[in-house]
Amino acid sequence: MSTPEGPQQTLVGWFDASAGASGDMLLGSLVGVGVPLDVLAQAVDAVDAGPVKLTEQRVHRHGLAATQVRVHQAVQDQPHRHLRDIHRLLDSSTLTPPVRDLARAAFDLLGAAEAWVHDSDPDHVHFHEVGALDAIADIVGVSAGVDWLRRTQGLGQLAVGPIEAGSATGQIRAAHGRIPVPAPAVVDIARRRGLVLTGDLPYEACTPTGIALLAVIADRQAAMPPLRPHRVGLGAGTSDPGQAANVLRLIIGAVDPACERPAALPSVS
Repeated sequence: MSTPEGPQQTLVGWFDASAGASGDMLLGSLVGVGVPLDVLAQAVDAVDAGPVKLTEQRVHRHGLAATQVRVHQAVQDQPHRHLRDIHRLLDSSTLTPPVRDLARAAFDLLGAAEAWVHDSDPDHVHFHEVGALDAIADIVGVSAGVDWLRRTQGLGQLAVGPIEAGSATGQIRAAHGRIPVPAPAVVDIARRRGLVLTGDLPYEACTPTGIALLAVIADRQAAMPPLRPHRVGLGAGTSDPGQAANVLRLIIGAVDPACERPAALPSVS
Protein backbone atom coordinates (compact mmCIF):
# COMPACT_ATOMS: atom_id res chain seq x y z
CA MET A 1 0.00 0.00 0.00
CA SER A 2 2.15 2.80 -1.29
CA THR A 3 1.86 6.38 -0.11
CA PRO A 4 2.59 9.59 -1.99
CA GLU A 5 6.05 11.01 -1.60
CA GLY A 6 6.49 13.59 1.12
CA PRO A 7 6.46 13.69 4.93
CA GLN A 8 5.92 10.47 6.86
CA GLN A 9 2.23 9.67 6.80
CA THR A 10 0.13 7.53 9.10
CA LEU A 11 -2.27 5.08 7.50
CA VAL A 12 -5.67 4.81 9.14
CA GLY A 13 -8.81 2.91 8.26
CA TRP A 14 -12.46 3.81 8.62
CA PHE A 15 -15.44 1.46 8.36
CA ASP A 16 -18.61 2.95 6.93
CA ALA A 17 -21.30 0.77 8.53
CA SER A 18 -24.21 2.97 7.47
CA ALA A 19 -25.80 -0.04 5.72
CA GLY A 20 -24.99 -2.52 8.49
CA ALA A 21 -22.32 -5.10 9.16
CA SER A 22 -21.85 -8.85 9.06
CA GLY A 23 -18.94 -11.25 8.98
CA ASP A 24 -19.06 -11.78 5.23
CA MET A 25 -19.35 -8.03 4.59
CA LEU A 26 -16.22 -7.48 6.65
CA LEU A 27 -14.36 -10.21 4.76
CA GLY A 28 -15.36 -8.64 1.45
CA SER A 29 -14.24 -5.16 2.50
CA LEU A 30 -10.82 -6.50 3.53
CA VAL A 31 -10.32 -8.34 0.24
CA GLY A 32 -11.51 -5.19 -1.51
CA VAL A 33 -8.63 -3.14 -0.07
CA GLY A 34 -6.06 -5.73 -1.08
CA VAL A 35 -5.91 -8.45 1.57
CA PRO A 36 -5.16 -11.68 -0.34
CA LEU A 37 -7.91 -14.27 -0.06
CA ASP A 38 -5.21 -16.85 0.70
CA VAL A 39 -4.32 -14.98 3.91
CA LEU A 40 -7.88 -15.43 5.13
CA ALA A 41 -8.17 -19.02 3.91
CA GLN A 42 -4.90 -20.13 5.52
CA ALA A 43 -5.97 -18.67 8.86
CA VAL A 44 -9.31 -20.47 8.69
CA ASP A 45 -7.55 -23.74 7.82
CA ALA A 46 -5.20 -23.24 10.78
CA VAL A 47 -8.12 -23.57 13.19
CA ASP A 48 -9.11 -26.98 11.81
CA ALA A 49 -12.79 -26.58 12.72
CA GLY A 50 -13.92 -28.49 9.65
CA PRO A 51 -13.59 -28.56 5.85
CA VAL A 52 -14.30 -25.11 4.45
CA LYS A 53 -13.44 -23.14 1.32
CA LEU A 54 -13.47 -19.37 0.78
CA THR A 55 -14.27 -17.86 -2.61
CA GLU A 56 -14.54 -14.28 -3.83
CA GLN A 57 -16.56 -12.71 -6.62
CA ARG A 58 -17.55 -9.28 -7.85
CA VAL A 59 -21.24 -8.51 -7.38
CA HIS A 60 -23.53 -5.49 -7.45
CA ARG A 61 -25.58 -4.21 -4.55
CA HIS A 62 -28.10 -1.52 -5.44
CA GLY A 63 -25.91 -0.65 -8.43
CA LEU A 64 -22.60 -0.50 -6.53
CA ALA A 65 -19.82 -2.94 -7.44
CA ALA A 66 -18.62 -4.82 -4.37
CA THR A 67 -16.63 -7.88 -3.30
CA GLN A 68 -18.49 -10.86 -1.93
CA VAL A 69 -16.58 -13.50 0.03
CA ARG A 70 -18.48 -16.73 0.54
CA VAL A 71 -17.79 -19.55 2.97
CA HIS A 72 -18.48 -23.00 1.53
CA GLN A 73 -18.86 -25.90 3.95
CA ALA A 74 -18.14 -29.41 2.73
CA VAL A 75 -20.25 -30.85 5.56
CA GLN A 76 -23.51 -29.06 6.35
CA ASP A 77 -24.21 -30.81 9.66
CA GLN A 78 -21.80 -29.12 12.04
CA PRO A 79 -21.73 -29.65 15.82
CA HIS A 80 -23.13 -26.96 18.11
CA ARG A 81 -20.15 -25.66 20.03
CA HIS A 82 -19.84 -23.99 23.41
CA LEU A 83 -17.49 -21.09 24.09
CA ARG A 84 -15.00 -23.44 25.75
CA ASP A 85 -14.98 -25.54 22.55
CA ILE A 86 -14.12 -22.43 20.54
CA HIS A 87 -11.31 -21.63 23.00
CA ARG A 88 -9.88 -25.12 22.56
CA LEU A 89 -9.97 -24.79 18.77
CA LEU A 90 -8.14 -21.46 18.92
CA ASP A 91 -5.60 -22.60 21.51
CA SER A 92 -4.71 -25.72 19.53
CA SER A 93 -4.49 -23.84 16.22
CA THR A 94 -1.38 -22.60 14.44
CA LEU A 95 -2.67 -19.03 14.34
CA THR A 96 -0.23 -16.30 15.30
CA PRO A 97 -0.89 -14.77 18.75
CA PRO A 98 -2.27 -11.43 17.39
CA VAL A 99 -4.80 -13.21 15.16
CA ARG A 100 -5.76 -15.68 17.87
CA ASP A 101 -6.21 -12.90 20.42
CA LEU A 102 -8.47 -10.86 18.14
CA ALA A 103 -10.60 -13.89 17.32
CA ARG A 104 -10.83 -14.90 20.97
CA ALA A 105 -11.88 -11.37 21.97
CA ALA A 106 -14.70 -11.43 19.41
CA PHE A 107 -15.93 -14.84 20.57
CA ASP A 108 -15.74 -13.80 24.23
CA LEU A 109 -17.80 -10.69 23.50
CA LEU A 110 -20.37 -12.76 21.63
CA GLY A 111 -20.47 -15.29 24.46
CA ALA A 112 -21.04 -12.60 27.07
CA ALA A 113 -23.84 -11.04 25.02
CA GLU A 114 -25.58 -14.35 24.31
CA ALA A 115 -25.29 -15.31 27.98
CA TRP A 116 -26.91 -12.04 29.02
CA VAL A 117 -29.71 -12.45 26.47
CA HIS A 118 -30.49 -16.00 27.62
CA ASP A 119 -29.64 -15.51 31.32
CA SER A 120 -26.92 -18.15 31.18
CA ASP A 121 -23.21 -18.56 31.83
CA PRO A 122 -20.93 -17.70 28.88
CA ASP A 123 -19.16 -21.07 29.10
CA HIS A 124 -22.49 -22.87 28.82
CA VAL A 125 -23.93 -20.86 25.95
CA HIS A 126 -24.75 -22.98 22.92
CA PHE A 127 -23.28 -21.13 19.95
CA HIS A 128 -25.89 -22.12 17.40
CA GLU A 129 -25.14 -19.43 14.82
CA VAL A 130 -21.80 -18.36 16.30
CA GLY A 131 -20.45 -21.89 16.65
CA ALA A 132 -21.29 -22.73 13.07
CA LEU A 133 -18.35 -23.18 10.76
CA ASP A 134 -19.16 -20.16 8.61
CA ALA A 135 -19.18 -17.87 11.66
CA ILE A 136 -15.84 -19.30 12.83
CA ALA A 137 -14.47 -18.65 9.34
CA ASP A 138 -15.81 -15.08 9.42
CA ILE A 139 -14.24 -14.25 12.78
CA VAL A 140 -10.89 -15.92 12.18
CA GLY A 141 -10.68 -14.60 8.62
CA VAL A 142 -11.43 -11.00 9.60
CA SER A 143 -8.91 -11.20 12.45
CA ALA A 144 -6.25 -12.45 10.03
CA GLY A 145 -7.08 -9.78 7.46
CA VAL A 146 -6.79 -6.91 9.93
CA ASP A 147 -3.52 -8.33 11.26
CA TRP A 148 -2.14 -8.56 7.70
CA LEU A 149 -2.97 -4.90 7.05
CA ARG A 150 -1.27 -3.83 10.27
CA ARG A 151 1.74 -6.09 9.90
CA THR A 152 2.54 -5.72 6.20
CA GLN A 153 0.88 -2.48 5.11
CA GLY A 154 1.54 -0.20 8.06
CA LEU A 155 -2.10 0.30 9.02
CA GLY A 156 -2.48 2.21 12.27
CA GLN A 157 -5.78 2.97 13.93
CA LEU A 158 -9.15 1.71 12.75
CA ALA A 159 -12.38 3.56 13.39
CA VAL A 160 -16.02 2.82 12.65
CA GLY A 161 -18.90 5.22 12.15
CA PRO A 162 -22.42 4.77 13.53
CA ILE A 163 -23.57 1.20 12.92
CA GLU A 164 -26.87 0.65 11.14
CA ALA A 165 -28.63 -2.14 12.99
CA GLY A 166 -31.97 -1.94 11.22
CA SER A 167 -35.40 -1.96 12.77
CA ALA A 168 -38.64 -3.72 11.99
CA THR A 169 -42.17 -4.03 13.26
CA GLY A 170 -41.95 -7.77 12.69
CA GLN A 171 -39.38 -10.28 13.91
CA ILE A 172 -36.71 -12.51 12.40
CA ARG A 173 -36.20 -16.22 12.84
CA ALA A 174 -33.18 -17.40 14.85
CA ALA A 175 -32.05 -20.63 16.49
CA HIS A 176 -34.15 -19.95 19.59
CA GLY A 177 -37.25 -18.85 17.67
CA ARG A 178 -38.42 -15.44 16.51
CA ILE A 179 -36.58 -12.42 17.89
CA PRO A 180 -36.94 -8.63 17.46
CA VAL A 181 -34.81 -6.38 15.26
CA PRO A 182 -32.18 -5.25 16.15
CA ALA A 183 -31.23 -8.65 17.54
CA PRO A 184 -30.90 -8.63 21.35
CA ALA A 185 -27.25 -9.70 21.16
CA VAL A 186 -26.47 -6.79 18.82
CA VAL A 187 -28.01 -4.31 21.25
CA ASP A 188 -26.18 -5.85 24.21
CA ILE A 189 -22.79 -5.68 22.48
CA ALA A 190 -23.46 -2.03 21.64
CA ARG A 191 -24.39 -1.43 25.30
CA ARG A 192 -21.23 -3.10 26.58
CA ARG A 193 -18.93 -1.18 24.24
CA GLY A 194 -20.79 2.13 24.16
CA LEU A 195 -21.38 1.90 20.41
CA VAL A 196 -23.90 4.09 18.59
CA LEU A 197 -26.56 2.22 16.61
CA THR A 198 -28.99 3.60 14.05
CA GLY A 199 -32.23 2.01 12.88
CA ASP A 200 -33.08 3.59 9.54
CA LEU A 201 -33.45 0.42 7.45
CA PRO A 202 -36.58 -1.75 7.82
CA TYR A 203 -34.77 -5.09 8.18
CA GLU A 204 -31.94 -6.75 10.11
CA ALA A 205 -28.85 -4.86 8.90
CA CYS A 206 -26.29 -5.88 11.53
CA THR A 207 -25.55 -9.35 12.85
CA PRO A 208 -24.08 -10.20 16.26
CA THR A 209 -20.94 -11.48 14.53
CA GLY A 210 -20.60 -8.25 12.56
CA ILE A 211 -20.86 -5.89 15.53
CA ALA A 212 -18.66 -8.10 17.73
CA LEU A 213 -15.90 -7.96 15.13
CA LEU A 214 -16.20 -4.20 14.70
CA ALA A 215 -16.11 -3.79 18.48
CA VAL A 216 -12.78 -5.61 18.81
CA ILE A 217 -10.94 -4.49 15.65
CA ALA A 218 -11.91 -0.79 15.76
CA ASP A 219 -9.99 1.44 18.13
CA ARG A 220 -12.82 3.95 18.36
CA GLN A 221 -16.18 4.98 16.96
CA ALA A 222 -16.14 8.29 15.12
CA ALA A 223 -17.04 10.09 11.93
CA MET A 224 -14.60 9.60 9.08
CA PRO A 225 -11.30 11.27 10.02
CA PRO A 226 -9.61 13.72 7.64
CA LEU A 227 -7.54 11.54 5.32
CA ARG A 228 -6.35 11.14 1.77
CA PRO A 229 -7.98 7.91 0.55
CA HIS A 230 -5.62 5.31 -0.89
CA ARG A 231 -7.80 2.23 -1.06
CA VAL A 232 -11.52 1.56 -0.77
CA GLY A 233 -13.11 -1.85 -0.29
CA LEU A 234 -16.83 -2.56 -0.45
CA GLY A 235 -17.88 -5.84 1.13
CA ALA A 236 -21.21 -7.19 -0.06
CA GLY A 237 -23.86 -8.78 2.10
CA THR A 238 -25.77 -11.83 0.90
CA SER A 239 -29.00 -10.07 -0.03
CA ASP A 240 -29.65 -7.10 -2.31
CA PRO A 241 -32.57 -5.21 -0.74
CA GLY A 242 -34.16 -2.33 -2.57
CA GLN A 243 -33.81 0.22 0.22
CA ALA A 244 -30.01 0.61 0.24
CA ALA A 245 -26.75 -0.78 -1.10
CA ASN A 246 -26.06 -3.72 1.22
CA VAL A 247 -22.33 -3.06 1.56
CA LEU A 248 -19.81 -2.32 4.29
CA ARG A 249 -17.18 0.15 3.12
CA LEU A 250 -13.58 0.24 4.33
CA ILE A 251 -11.58 3.36 3.45
CA ILE A 252 -7.84 3.33 4.08
CA GLY A 253 -5.83 6.49 3.69
CA ALA A 254 -3.07 8.72 4.97
CA VAL A 255 -3.29 11.31 7.70
CA ASP A 256 -0.69 14.07 7.59
CA PRO A 257 -0.50 17.67 8.84
CA ALA A 258 -2.02 18.96 5.61
CA CYS A 259 -5.15 16.91 6.33
CA GLU A 260 -5.81 18.68 9.61
CA ARG A 261 -7.54 21.51 7.77
CA PRO A 262 -9.28 21.64 4.38
CA ALA A 263 -6.85 22.21 1.55
CA ALA A 264 -7.59 24.48 -1.39
CA LEU A 265 -8.84 22.40 -4.29
CA PRO A 266 -6.95 22.72 -7.57
CA SER A 267 -8.61 24.82 -10.23
CA VAL A 268 -10.40 22.89 -12.95
CA SER A 269 -10.75 25.87 -15.27
